[in-house]
Amino acid sequence: MTGHHAAWLACMLFVLAGAAILDDYAVFEDSHSYQRETAAITLDYVWGRSDALLRYEFRMNGVVFEAPLLWAERLLGLQDSRSIYLLRHLLTHLL
Repeated sequence: MTGHHAAWLACMLFVLAGAAILDDYAVFEDSHSYQRETAAITLDYVWGRSDALLRYEFRMNGVVFEAPLLWAERLLGLQDSRSIYLLRHLLTHLL
């Protein structure tokens, strides 16, 4: 096996291991809620739904990572917190 193949195998094992233990990830509600709120206010502003971002206390916080997570959540139509956090953990692991 070449080094290139070994690297691909290691990456695939890492992805599979993360997917296998997805249900065991810890959830810190307070930080996720704050981050999701910031992303939601920012996306609503970007999509022209609200101008609340202009008055939002934490408007200077970056959402480059959080916005795609929220977008994926909305795209999939997830409503319950368990599904939302499992998706967030999976996407974070894959990144």
